[in-house]
Amino acid sequence: MFTAESYTFWFMYIAPHLLKGRFRHIKYYTHFEDLVNIMKATLLFEITHNKIINKVEAPCREWVAKYEEYYYQYEDFRLDFCVLPIHGLLHIADDIRTLGPMSVTWTFYLERYCGFLKRELQSRSQPWRNIDIRLQHFARLSQLQVLYDLKDLKLLLDPQSILQCPKQVVPASDTLRMLIARYLHSMVPKPRQQIAAQLSDQVVTWAGVRVQDGGDRIRCAEDCSRLTRLNKREGSYVRYEVAIGYDSRMTIYYGRLETIIDLTLPETPDNDIFWEDHQGCHVLLALITPCATSGTDGAKEAVSFRQEQTKVVVDLRTITNKIGRVETRGRWGIIDRSTGMARTVFVDLDVSLDKE
Repeated sequence: MFTAESYTFWFMYIAPHLLKGRFRHIKYYTHFEDLVNIMKATLLFEITHNKIINKVEAPCREWVAKYEEYYYQYEDFRLDFCVLPIHGLLHIADDIRTLGPMSVTWTFYLERYCGFLKRELQSRSQPWRNIDIRLQHFARLSQLQVLYDLKDLKLLLDPQSILQCPKQVVPASDTLRMLIARYLHSMVPKPRQQIAAQLSDQVVTWAGVRVQDGGDRIRCAEDCSRLTRLNKREGSYVRYEVAIGYDSRMTIYYGRLETIIDLTLPETPDNDIFWEDHQGCHVLLALITPCATSGTDGAKEAVSFRQEQTKVVVDLRTITNKIGRVETRGRWGIIDRSTGMARTVFVDLDVSLDKE
């Protein structure tokens, strides 16, 4: 059964890909896209007075006017199309001015907290005891968080900083060494063949990474293949941003994270001159299979791809967040939620209390 949260996610992220090219007249899809943009504007964590006017109030008036033109058509027998929620759009801007962003007034927080308590209910005769125990456990963990200054409550039970196990030492193929050399060429201006020859025939790899400061947790494609067999979701597709060109223009890419390479450049005396000032330098690299999206920002418009490109090696820090995908008519649509919008999916309060 769909909830308001499910409808919101479907409408804003999945429907733009599923409905593209489905309407006989493009004006209906454009009208739909305008509503998606309004919804995204109302979900901003921070919104200024000018943004309320330019991204909410004026677009809502224009959208309602077009809705009446396209669907009501000013005919008495079409009055059923003039439902109350359509008129309610005209009051959203005033509500935001009075009460603040929608994320501070919606009830998703309370609903999620009730669900957090409900997961512990096991006794039909004394359910309040289950709730008391759950609140006790969470309060104790919260006190430990304050006492030891833990920014992430899950660090206590899941002590992973950035890189995630398993850590492995695997053979480095000639192709992989050349890809690494292509990246290192920007650090050491030497021929790529010579750089590749200096690299070890083995590399250290990690199975996943968590983006710093409370970011997404991402699993590499090889590890996701194992999880997929266990009926778990694949989470290896990412958004990464790379500076290209002489003007170092930031370009947005999407791709599948194949593996994470933990590389330390040699410190032997013979390599002092070759590596220049970078000898002994420790770098974390990401082997990625890019999607053919032409540098388009999927957080601002509907972006899809049909083909993947040749693997590349980039700095692991260029990865900004995990993305989703939706398949439709032989193409994969990008679901990128990297904008500054409030989400109904919050940080899980569970902290593995079910195992207590």
